[in-house]
Amino acid sequence: MDFTTHLTTGAFLAAGLARGHNPEVPVAAAVLGGALLPDLDAGLYVINPGLYFRYHRIITHTLVATPLLAAGLAWLIVALGGGRRFWALFGYALLGLLVHNALYTLTRYPLRFLLPFSDANQAIGLVPFHDPYIKGIALVGFLVVFAVPGPVAGLATAAGLLGMGVRVAAAYLGRGPQY
Repeated sequence: MDFTTHLTTGAFLAAGLARGHNPEVPVAAAVLGGALLPDLDAGLYVINPGLYFRYHRIITHTLVATPLLAAGLAWLIVALGGGRRFWALFGYALLGLLVHNALYTLTRYPLRFLLPFSDANQAIGLVPFHDPYIKGIALVGFLVVFAVPGPVAGLATAAGLLGMGVRVAAAYLGRGPQY
């Protein structure tokens, strides 16, 4: 998935999951940060574009790196004064990271999530890299979460996730692989 899909999906989940928490900012930072953090390997592009294209979605998108990145992000949020709930923030960051990798799994671009245990590509090629439906559902969901009262935000978040699931099911049942 492209950066804007990760951003809109992460912001949507962060807004929906943070509503009702006191304070909301650390939870939102953990979810959104987790949704964006695996792409820190994009910094390789600045060093050498060839390295980026060779290693993107290889190291920071793995089963081993995912909990390590979540722990680092949770620690950083706590260190910056985001409360003392490390394990809760770790869980929210881990959720963001897993959603990031799940979105990549839906595309055809190589994802070796199980490295170093398996070199197999876990990408299934159901939706295009720039999927307007998932991005649109996330954007509308983000706006709805802020427009509804706090207790309804959870339902709006669940409805948005259901809409994304319907999109994936429609791709699976109706159109086959999208490139």
